[in-house]
Amino acid sequence: MTALQSLEELRHLEKELNALKEYRCHLTGSMTTVSSYAHNGTQPDRMRSNEAENSRLDRYAETGRRLDAIIDKIDRQHAQILEIIAEVEDSQARTILLMRYLEGITAESIADQLNYSRSQIFRLLKNAVKMYEEAYNKHMTCTEVTA
Repeated sequence: MTALQSLEELRHLEKELNALKEYRCHLTGSMTTVSSYAHNGTQPDRMRSNEAENSRLDRYAETGRRLDAIIDKIDRQHAQILEIIAEVEDSQARTILLMRYLEGITAESIADQLNYSRSQIFRLLKNAVKMYEEAYNKHMTCTEVTA
C-alpha cells in the first residue's frame, strides 16, 4: 500500500462506517414496524411477522459485528497515520495533513480557516503529502526491519 492509499483508505472506511450506521437505523425502524404489526394481526400474520423480525435481528447483529470490525480498523489506521504525521518535520504540513485526512476538512475550508488562498492550500497540501510519503516509507521500512 502506498502512503496516499493509506490516507484514502481511511476516508473510504469512514464512508463505509456511516453507510452501515444508516442501514442499522433503517433496520431498527423496520423492526419496530414489524413488531407493531405482529400485535395487531392474525396468528399466521404473527408467525410471518416473527420470522421477518428474526431475520431483521440477525441482520442487525451482523451489521453490529461489521461496525465493530470497521471501527477497529479505523482506530488502527488513525493510530498509524497519526504516528507517521508526527514524523513529518514541517508543522504547517502536519496541521494541513491532520485537517484534511483525519478531520476530513475540504481543502477549500482549510484555506478559509488558515487564511490562505485555495491555490496556495492545494500547493501546500501537495507538498505535505510528499512529506507524508517520505515519512510513510521511512516508517514502513523501520517496521519491516523490526518485524
